[in-house]
Amino acid sequence: TNGGEHKTKPTQQNIRELRALGLTPDFIACRSKTPIAEKVREKIKMHCHVKSSNVINVYDVSNLYRVPILLQGMIGLISEQLQINRPGRPTKMLRKWHELADTYDKVMDPIRICLVGKYTKLSDA
Repeated sequence: TNGGEHKTKPTQQNIRELRALGLTPDFIACRSKTPIAEKVREKIKMHCHVKSSNVINVYDVSNLYRVPILLQGMIGLISEQLQINRPGRPTKMLRKWHELADTYDKVMDPIRICLVGKYTKLSDA
């Protein structure tokens, strides 16, 4: 992003390079600090020749346990693309995973760490 605006040009250039190598992506995962707008998704779709639903936004989340939750929707997309049966949704496991992520968010109180060293001025300290 530049000034809060998501840029699509780097994605377009990278996809162009992939195509020059004979590789055609079915999915594009876009990393960003915040969720991308539908307008950006459509622009990537148009210039990179993938379905809008296959432009996946992988934005920053509050903790590592939220990443699988964020990417859960990819399972259906990949299963559909590969024409395989989608595995059943393990709702009990997902519920526990959500609880774990929520708990981790609540427990993240700041802590102070103090380091004390006798020879701190040495170059290999």
